[in-house]
Amino acid sequence: MYFYLSILLTIMLFINSQYYLSTKNAIMMNYNKYKQLRTLKKQMNIQISWKLILNIVYFIFNATWAIIVQKFLNNVEQLGKNKYSVTFIIGGKIYKIMVKHTLEPSPILQIYDKDSNDITDQVEPYLLYQPQTVSPADIDLDEITVLYSSGDDKVIGKNEPFTIS
Repeated sequence: MYFYLSILLTIMLFINSQYYLSTKNAIMMNYNKYKQLRTLKKQMNIQISWKLILNIVYFIFNATWAIIVQKFLNNVEQLGKNKYSVTFIIGGKIYKIMVKHTLEPSPILQIYDKDSNDITDQVEPYLLYQPQTVSPADIDLDEITVLYSSGDDKVIGKNEPFTIS
């Protein structure tokens, strides 16, 4: 019985001691710091999530807009597997280019300007375009004859590339 009373007395003295109060304060202070860090982490995750969601929405909007414009203007025509004819008008003249789409990932990771701003979206399309040679066979023709304004004419065979000379 004296043993239990001595333990109870020791506990009561410990609770009222300065050591207990300083330990309690340190524990409470660390717990409050932990709560603040946890709250900050939650806020940052929410902000990161919103940035991610906004980037995804921006990407989907731009891709959808490009598809709608291409369908409405009928300027992209598929000629074969991964081969497309793109038609556009500049200054009243109709131009067509042949584009071969590759399924491999882009070799370009990122492009920066002199101020370290990311300009990949603006410059990468120019760098990815590789001119394709076009022959009469690509547009389902056997042989064509080109009449030039100088009065000359040139016969281009089925598998010969188009050239202006």
